[in-house]
Amino acid sequence: MRPINRSKQDWKIQSLLPVKDMKKENHKISNWQLFWIFFRIGCVAWGGFMALISTVRHEVVTIRKLLDDEEVLDGVSLASLLPGPLAMNVVAYVGNRIGGRSAAIISTVAVTLPSFLLVLGFSILFSEVGNLPAVDRIFSGLLPAITAIIFHAAYQMHEKALKRWDDWVLAIFSALVLVGIGGLYSTVGAIIFAGLYGAFRKPDKSDKISVEMPKIKAVDLRELPIAVPIMFILLCVVLFFLPHSVFNQFPLTQIFATFSGMSLTLFGGGYVFIPVISEVVISDLNWLTDTEFVAAIAIGQVTPGPILISATFIGYKVAGFLGAVVATIAIFLPPAVLMLTASRLLRMVENIAWVHAAQAGIRAAVIGLVASAGVVIILSINWTGDIQEKLVNLLILAFALLAVSRFKISTLWVLPTAGCAGFVFL
Repeated sequence: MRPINRSKQDWKIQSLLPVKDMKKENHKISNWQLFWIFFRIGCVAWGGFMALISTVRHEVVTIRKLLDDEEVLDGVSLASLLPGPLAMNVVAYVGNRIGGRSAAIISTVAVTLPSFLLVLGFSILFSEVGNLPAVDRIFSGLLPAITAIIFHAAYQMHEKALKRWDDWVLAIFSALVLVGIGGLYSTVGAIIFAGLYGAFRKPDKSDKISVEMPKIKAVDLRELPIAVPIMFILLCVVLFFLPHSVFNQFPLTQIFATFSGMSLTLFGGGYVFIPVISEVVISDLNWLTDTEFVAAIAIGQVTPGPILISATFIGYKVAGFLGAVVATIAIFLPPAVLMLTASRLLRMVENIAWVHAAQAGIRAAVIGLVASAGVVIILSINWTGDIQEKLVNLLILAFALLAVSRFKISTLWVLPTAGCAGFVFL
């Protein structure tokens, strides 16, 4: 009797796993390497969430080939629909796809650490001298380079996301909505519309959509301890809505309750954070004066990383070094936990045909969102100055685009060079 071909049987079992997970086995990376990659990214992550995402994508897709563009786009799509700092949620998602939960923690901590240390240093300096160092010229030099990186990322990602004529329509429509209208509801609305359109449109030959129902083997339910993160998220929400007087004797607990709760109600990016946090820390809790709050936001803008790193400054003003640590953890940890939980749930259904189709439509919209971020930044550059300033901006834009597209130079070198050029010539 012919023996069972176990290798074929093993292949069938393995084929039930998502293709993306099988592919990652070919790209091993140590925890130290992963930490160093994201730490360096965190050192130059100026320019807002899309600049950080573009830099992450350049490192893990183009340079390291740890993931592909579709996985990064899926992370951006999911993060856009969840509360919290979009860029940090994408970093957690990317780390999780590379090496699981431990890699997600390492990536998030590494990319946050440089901005945390800088904000902490500025907080101490502000407490001593009451002023901030001038960084306008450096930031002016960064803007054209950031624009080049974002446009390059959108161009490279479009090859896998824009396969049909209506994908292009979705991308252009999303970009026009964001540039023309902007705001939280426009972003979420564009993504939802693209997902619904993708789910119900007729497939063509370019679509590779599985018609099978998801296999239970694809995600082992025993590996999804979903009760633990849900309980943690609920605890953060409950603490946030408790009366502030409950924590009067426990300032660190009050800091954690305040920032963790706000992070789970923050939709639409860091700038939505400004009016919400000002109401809480100035009017309700009297933690900061108006001048100190403006300083906190300014520090968050002139340092790399998300603007929500301003929480570090506020935590330091309330409870010193430990307050800064607790505030930073509280503003980033709960949304990251929610992001990883949602991504695990997404893997359970991503093989369903209509879910796959919806993801394809959302990816097209995300390309438009990325491009619109580049448009917004390039419009914020000062093009009304003298001839020298205009020429320097154009040269920085051109050289940065050439560096990342033609010579494949890491953005970790491009951005500091652009900042130095801005400091010298602008």
